Amino acid sequence: MFNRKIKRDIKFINGCLDRDRDSVSKKYWELYHKHERLLQYLGLVEKVTAYKVEYTKKGGPEQA
Repeated sequence: MFNRKIKRDIKFINGCLDRDRDSVSKKYWELYHKHERLLQYLGLVEKVTAYKVEYTKKGGPEQA
């Protein structure tokens, strides 16, 4: 009896975790695509260096 209850509770918790993970994943990809569209609309490119992220105009002057 006790063992069945624990298994049932574990199954329920795993179901909740899967649902939450799927929700977070969906929100992440929506934000990612919105970010990409915004950069494209503004004509910016993302440049990642060792300690920072810079946004520069496409075809603009390159920094050394």
